[in-house]
Amino acid sequence: MNSIFRRLSKRSIHPLYKNNPNIHKIFLHRSLSSINSNKILTSSSQTSSHSKEPASNFKLKLLLLTLGLAPFLTKSFSPAPECQDPSQNNQNPSENSSKTPHPSIPRTEQIYESLGKSTPNFYVSSTFDLHNMIQEEKLTMKKELEEASEEEIRRLGSMSDKQIESMKGVGEKENELVKKGGLMYRNITVLEKGMLKNNMKVQISICDPDDPDSYQPMNKVLIFNRDGKYYCTGSYCGYDFTDLNDGIFIGNKIICPTCSSAYNIENGLADIGPTLRNITSFPIQVRQKDVNLIVPDHIPAFSMRETLEREDIDPRVYIIIGDSEAALSAVITLRYSFTGRIIVLPTSSSGAFENKEIFPRKFGPLNKAEVFLVEPDLFQKAKVDVISASILKIDHDNMTVHFSNDEKVEFDGILFAGSATKDVPSKFSNVYTISDYETHATVHNEVIKAKNVCVFGGTFEAYQQAISIRNYLNMIKLEDVKITLFERDTNEFIRTVGPEVGNRIINEFKKHKISVLRNIDVTHTEGDHKLKAIYFKHKGFQKEYFIAPDVCINEGELKEVDHKYHNTIFFDKPKWRPTVDDYGAFKIDRNFSIMIGFVQRGMLACGQNALHRSFLGNGTVRTPNTGYNVQAGYIAALLMLHKTIKFEHLPLQRMTIGDKELYYYGERMNHFDDAIIEGDLNSDKFICYYLRNDIVCGILTFGYVNLHLYLMEAMKRLMMPCGQEIRLQKDCYKSIVDKVMKNSSEFICTKQFELAKKSQIMMVRGSDVERYSKFRTQLKSNVQEKRKKEAEERQMQKEMQDRKMKEEIDKRKIEFVQKKKDEIIKKMKE
Repeated sequence: MNSIFRRLSKRSIHPLYKNNPNIHKIFLHRSLSSINSNKILTSSSQTSSHSKEPASNFKLKLLLLTLGLAPFLTKSFSPAPECQDPSQNNQNPSENSSKTPHPSIPRTEQIYESLGKSTPNFYVSSTFDLHNMIQEEKLTMKKELEEASEEEIRRLGSMSDKQIESMKGVGEKENELVKKGGLMYRNITVLEKGMLKNNMKVQISICDPDDPDSYQPMNKVLIFNRDGKYYCTGSYCGYDFTDLNDGIFIGNKIICPTCSSAYNIENGLADIGPTLRNITSFPIQVRQKDVNLIVPDHIPAFSMRETLEREDIDPRVYIIIGDSEAALSAVITLRYSFTGRIIVLPTSSSGAFENKEIFPRKFGPLNKAEVFLVEPDLFQKAKVDVISASILKIDHDNMTVHFSNDEKVEFDGILFAGSATKDVPSKFSNVYTISDYETHATVHNEVIKAKNVCVFGGTFEAYQQAISIRNYLNMIKLEDVKITLFERDTNEFIRTVGPEVGNRIINEFKKHKISVLRNIDVTHTEGDHKLKAIYFKHKGFQKEYFIAPDVCINEGELKEVDHKYHNTIFFDKPKWRPTVDDYGAFKIDRNFSIMIGFVQRGMLACGQNALHRSFLGNGTVRTPNTGYNVQAGYIAALLMLHKTIKFEHLPLQRMTIGDKELYYYGERMNHFDDAIIEGDLNSDKFICYYLRNDIVCGILTFGYVNLHLYLMEAMKRLMMPCGQEIRLQKDCYKSIVDKVMKNSSEFICTKQFELAKKSQIMMVRGSDVERYSKFRTQLKSNVQEKRKKEAEERQMQKEMQDRKMKEEIDKRKIEFVQKKKDEIIKKMKE
């Protein structure tokens, strides 16, 4: 096993990031107990134990271990490329270059090309239907393997002689092999039927301890027992690759502890964002007292996305303006139940379709799976048209869009889902705003050479950026670098968590050698092309100070939107003209309509370029939180399809301070009346409840791993006690967790029901009735035209078959005549 960890630790730094001799990777080898129930985990509650089970030839053993690795995205049953030998990734450069992003997407293709051959090709084009294979083989697999000879085993799969010898005498409870579609599957007995109790989960790692070369750290799965039925899914979150074993299993979903993404344990589908990837699911068979798992030879982390194919019958057209996380979520949601035409207009000058939330949270080198929210060929598979032209005019009354390339498109719905910038560009060369993958790599390369680093901003992202830089520098043995956090503009973080908790977090920052400067006024700066010094003084004092930074990073609030299209929208009635704020963001209602008070859902907006209505009475909300915007894009897409769905979602903010996790669930800048702190504020663990009118409007946990998930579910289901009960009761969180677990059957995934919900078209004006009548007429015409084409194709196929049959008959007649002729000639000669 030591050779395995030595081999896995040889991971190269990404080409865009300069290598530092002190950079090294630390892999934590953690083992878990065999049965893992829903426990409230803290940062210090993890124990380790090593398996000492004796080994045997080619017999699969269950190693209950956890490796803190972030795997690459895999789309089919194939080995994880991050775990492969780096030398194998460069053998076929043509295969790596065959999968490229859509040519119309700006800068995404350039980023992929700049990665070079050293980046593994983790997008695999092979597909396979596991469930159909199981239905075909479950009746014959047992008999074939019991009666298989050496030749039959060779026929089932291309195995080495050593593997064939080890297969002799192996029973069905230990290992069953079958090859289908070029892939090897195994039927493995993982545990006894009564070993896993009801509503509990267990994580196992499936590997062969006798063959280190075949070991894959991604070969981990989660097995669930819900109401006597067993389910199996992958173990990694599709958003930030967190181990889902630390999450909670409640109802029919498993919730990620770091990003709160929820997955359906029955099929692995993502129910709640921010994730846009589905985890894999595998069938389980119960044979007498044993629970058998059917898995491929190498277990993938994520499953392929199943979307509908575009059809010419549906005449509807939906246009999505933007390339943010909300736009991607809307595209994926539409393709689940919509077969018409989808048009996407990228608006970002940089960072198109990238996960910008990862940049302040992880300062070290990133891989493509962490940066990009979805696979680069998503639009090609979903048959989405990408237009790079700009918009000249949007005619709402005629429902048409005029592009700069003289193209005119009639639409049934349009969604504004663009992104926004945080700061204006600076004139200094050493002042950066991390907006995309390349600037993140540039800042990384500058920081590892700097002595003084300054972070400007008072947002959650600014605090997370400062602490992530410190964590990374400590890992690469650069503890002497000074980090200063300047709070400027609005102090969003302190106003959100409160002064008491804010001072406690600032003290925690001081322990990690981060200086936080609050209530300061920058008097002037020094430098021409490079910022050499910043002069400032505290408010209320006259003494002036200065600091000479080597690198400065801006992490402010959302400001200007990428493109201001509100000036291109024309209405027949001026009163329906949308309203925007000073930065160009649309003001929308609860139905995401930019025409507030109008029930027609033809023009919607969501994401970073929209001001959402607050659920807690805080006015409007505009946040860069990916989970919030992904959920908003999902609901907006359903509303475009005329499905009545309510948007009820609160963002989750996460901050990692050393080895402790801070989670805040609620809206930023929350105007609370009182804050109740449960536990010692100066300890390593405490909880804070934020109240308004004696009702909990926000929660914060510090030092816990998954407690916030129970509190979140309690807030969603209105199970949270009032402020007076929290004050009188000691350790109130325990009663909340018990209440959630008792009602766990109510916490079920709802996405599949929302997607199957029927549309309800609302016709208010006479033009709506005319448009709907035109839609029905065109739909009938398209159906008739398609039936006519299908009939013509069937007729052509029939004529072709008749022609082939006639040719075959004529050929046989000629052969028969020629044969008889030869026989007659032969007899005449005789």
